[in-house]
Amino acid sequence: MEKPNHPNYPNCPYCGTNERVQKSGLNGTGSVRMRCEKCKRYFTPNPKPMGHDPALKETAIRLYLEGMSFRGVGRVLGVNFQSVINWVNLAHEQLPHQVEDQTPTESVEIDELFTFVGKKRGKPMS
Repeated sequence: MEKPNHPNYPNCPYCGTNERVQKSGLNGTGSVRMRCEKCKRYFTPNPKPMGHDPALKETAIRLYLEGMSFRGVGRVLGVNFQSVINWVNLAHEQLPHQVEDQTPTESVEIDELFTFVGKKRGKPMS
């Protein structure tokens, strides 16, 4: 004779029973982890979402667009600066791409930036 379903435990998502389901610690986010003794599999009935709040990400992007550095945004919001960089890059990728105008140009303006590539020849001045 099988035991009746336990009223406090969730059904196993793999085999559908809850008669031999028991608690098996916590997962990485702190949610309760369960193990089904019938199919020997682990599952989390109510997983907590991972990652930062979307409002925090939006605030970080706004602060960056106002001129604050990646590290400054990270310090103010209490997150790693690399996360801020990733959020800004993702927001940039989601922007619609502009279609380039196919009309030929008559003049092009460039700035006076000079870049040196190679080795400097000559003896040091010290």
